[in-house]
Amino acid sequence: KGVLAFHTADGKLAWSVAAGEQSYSSVQVVNVFDKQLLALLSDTGAQFWDMTGKSVLDYSWPHGGYRALQPQITDGDKLLIATGMGTGTRLVQLKNDAGKISGQEVWTSRDLKPDFNDVMVHKGYVYGFDNRIFTCIDLSNGKRKWKGGRYEKGQALLCADSDLIIVVGETGGLFLLRANPERHEEL
Repeated sequence: KGVLAFHTADGKLAWSVAAGEQSYSSVQVVNVFDKQLLALLSDTGAQFWDMTGKSVLDYSWPHGGYRALQPQITDGDKLLIATGMGTGTRLVQLKNDAGKISGQEVWTSRDLKPDFNDVMVHKGYVYGFDNRIFTCIDLSNGKRKWKGGRYEKGQALLCADSDLIIVVGETGGLFLLRANPERHEEL
């Protein structure tokens, strides 16, 4: 079973559900249509469950390898699925029809293909690693705004209130970027 829930009082298994064949992603709590749900990306796509383990959405987007990234909810009703190894990034419009949640593809872009590095959504743009090069794409259409900064497969942290991104390069360098959709701006 892919996802296991345990009772905190005694550690006994509360429930378990299957979740694809492989994933390095972690289960996380997300808010969708004013409901707290559990979400996970796997090789089969994105799965959402309520807190009892009941499937709420199983969005199919198969990938031939593992997924290590977190699904992101944007604007309260959109799902961003980022995948490396050539698959790319997809934006999905979520719909709630009388309590039944479904998803429909808005766009799929190969301009951002992150592997182990989660992406950051900020003011209508998505920032992250396209393999080893830092990249910005437009959230509305998935088109690349810029690509620059060879930080290998580093990690990044968005400081949203300051419009800054802190990047730790895989080889140990520390970089400060402006979250600027118009150009790669290393400060």
